[in-house]
Amino acid sequence: AKKAAVAAPKPVAQKPVAQKPIDKFYEVRAGGWTVGGILHTTGVHKGAVQYRYKAPKSDDWLPGGTALPAKLESEIVAAKLKVKQTLRTRLEKTNGKAAKKPTKAAPKGKGLVKKTKGKK
Repeated sequence: AKKAAVAAPKPVAQKPVAQKPIDKFYEVRAGGWTVGGILHTTGVHKGAVQYRYKAPKSDDWLPGGTALPAKLESEIVAAKLKVKQTLRTRLEKTNGKAAKKPTKAAPKGKGLVKKTKGKK
């Protein structure tokens, strides 16, 4: 007696779950100035944060290379660090992995060795 071949059920592909878009902007006040960060979420600069500044009593954003008051430097550096950490954490939550992996250092050793031809 032959047994009838039972077809295995076809696997059902799960529908991809739409991810919430990442909030790419974050702002922190530092000594009257506002430090803003824009997170790059795709491409070769994924995970990079672009900074900009808003002067007190101004609505215009200044580019990241703007000269800032020296007396506020420590506050602004702390604000930039907070902006970077917050935005990178948002990116890691959506990707489920680190936003930017540290690059591997070149292996120590001889590297490329050029062989010289000696006389016999």
